[in-house]
Order: sequence, then C-alpha cells, then structure tokens
Amino acid sequence: MGYRITDIFWGTITCLLPLSGIGQVFDEDQSEYPQYIQEFFYTEAAYIQEKNELQFTLSNYYQHQNQIGLLMEYGLTERLQIEAEFSDITNKNSGGGSGQVGFLYAILNSRNTALSIATEGGVEEELDEELKKETNVEWESKVIFSKPLGFAQVHTEVGVELSENTEWTWNTGLIAPVRDFKGILEFNGLITDPTRWQVTPGVVWNGWEGSELALGVPLKLYGTDNKTGVVIRLTLEFDVK
Repeated sequence: MGYRITDIFWGTITCLLPLSGIGQVFDEDQSEYPQYIQEFFYTEAAYIQEKNELQFTLSNYYQHQNQIGLLMEYGLTERLQIEAEFSDITNKNSGGGSGQVGFLYAILNSRNTALSIATEGGVEEELDEELKKETNVEWESKVIFSKPLGFAQVHTEVGVELSENTEWTWNTGLIAPVRDFKGILEFNGLITDPTRWQVTPGVVWNGWEGSELALGVPLKLYGTDNKTGVVIRLTLEFDVK
C-alpha cells in the first residue's frame, strides 16, 4: 500500500522529536533568537513562550464573518509550550466553531536561527447545506523556520491539516521593528478546495511591558470566496512563577 504525502509529512515531524535535543549545543555559546512580537495575525511565529509564562491573545477577525478568537499559551520548559485555541468564542455568526490543543517545540533557538515544530488536535463544528451542525475531528502539524533579513526577520510556516479534507498551508511573515512599533507583512496561502491566497499588512505596538496591540488588513489575492477584511488583536503576558 502506498503512503500519502501527508503521512510522510507527519511521520517526518514525529521522527524529528527524538533528535530535537541537538539544539542544546547552541544555547551554551550563543544568545537566543531575538523576539520582536508575540503573535502574527495568521502565521505561526517560531518563538516559544519562556518557562512559566502564560499568554492570552484575543483577536477579532472580520473577514468572511465577524469572529472573536482566543489563544492561550503556557511555557512548560524553555523549549516546550502547550497551547489551546478557540476560533469563535462567541459562537454567534458561524453556527459553529473550533477548538484545538497542541504543543510547540523549539528544535533550534540561536542568535541567527529559530526552528520549531508544532502539532495540534481538535474538533470543528460547522453548518452543512441543510443548516445542521456537523462535527469534524482535525489534526495539524507544522514546521516553522525563521532567519534575520537585515534589521528585520522572516518567519515561514508550512503545515498540513488532516480532517475530512486535507489542507496545506503556507504562511510567511516579515517583521520590521521601529522602536515600540513593528511593521508586519504576511503572505498567507491555504491550498485546499477552494484555494485561497492573501497578503496581510499590519502594525504592532508593544510599548507596554507584557502587552501587545495589533491591527492588520488581510487583502484578497486569489480565491472566489476570499474577502478583504480587518483584524484587531490584543495580547497579554504574565509570569506565573
């Protein structure tokens, strides 16, 4: 029996986990990768929450419909974080919603390179053609890589979601810091049926320690059901030692 590309992708990430300790050698001689922001709008950042740090991110996505999402992250170690994400906590507009729990692990965290892997599992509720709720179980795995680009940073995420339909994602985010402000430009792609591509410029302000406020505008590039919208996001971080 042949193997699907998605099986190979997930198997590769699983095999990487026992080898992830190789990143320890970089911590002794080099500083950690500089962190400019807490979260992108759509792209997964390669940053890991520090040990005993708890972070809440509340996002208002107004694009296909108005949804308020909640992301919670906690640093279990200096390399491993656990996270839970809920896509529509008000559950007013879509007739459904989704919830996921997952882990993000830093394979490499040096001054010039960050490499992380993530795995998430959860359920999604949506309305079918007869306006009846149906529930799908989904499983997602990602690889996130980041390098400096002059004074800026580029984060690239490639992932696959296994559910009723297989979806591939490609997200790239550029961060340009200017004091307490960070300019962001994301290129977001969802390869499924239908395929969607968009570009998301935005700005982040993190002038208050432990907090971050961001505004982004996703602009349609390709996709019949893709729409231009707006995203407002608030992030709060706490040390729970």
